[in-house]
Amino acid sequence: VTGISRIIYAAADPAALYPRFAGLWGTEAVAPAEGGFRVATAGGEVLVLSHAAARTRFAGPSSG
Repeated sequence: VTGISRIIYAAADPAALYPRFAGLWGTEAVAPAEGGFRVATAGGEVLVLSHAAARTRFAGPSSG
């Protein structure tokens, strides 16, 4: 596989962006995801997460 298959968008308020993404790709392409929602596109997926969810997803190993 080559190319970009997923874009992760960190947003202050993912719910506020839901109508925009549903309008572009249709409500059937948008589904809930932990901390936000995902959008299925022809080329892959857009994952729209809250800042906190994105921070958790990309957190490095815990020290301790």
